[in-house]
Formats: sequence, C-alpha cells, structure tokens
Amino acid sequence: MIRDAHVNGIRLRYREEGGPDDRPLVLLHGRTADHNDWNGITQHFARRGRHVLVPDLRGGTARASIRARTPCTRWPTTSPRCSTT
Repeated sequence: MIRDAHVNGIRLRYREEGGPDDRPLVLLHGRTADHNDWNGITQHFARRGRHVLVPDLRGGTARASIRARTPCTRWPTTSPRCSTT
C-alpha cells in the first residue's frame, strides 16, 4: 500500500507491506528511482513475516528531477507546479 506522511510541511511517500507487529525491513532505492524498484519484492518479504517500508527518498526520483529542470511550458497547464494562482 502506498502511503503519505506529512512531516514539517513536507509530504513523504512510501510503500508499506506486512503487519505492523512483524519484524521491520527498510528497503532503499538508488538515485533517480522510487519505491517501484521494489515492486514484487515487498510482497515476498511481507508474506514471510516482515513489515516492509520503502520510502521515496527526497529528490531521488527521476520524475522529480526532470520536473525540477523542465520549464512549465513543457508540462500541461493543469500542473500544480505551474499554477499562476
């Protein structure tokens, strides 16, 4: 399940699988990636009694870095990043 945590005004997205009482396992993705790198693997460990947490590291996703470098004219005008209000 994909969840969001709001910490100090910042939204942090993470994937969570398994029970909260299971032994925790944190999986980290590499640069320019996100929690999707661990698709399938999270369920594998959850079925084996692990509480798997996979955070999206800030600034690490390819989508985030591309959007940061791309002018708003290249994105749909409905993008909240390009809002003029």
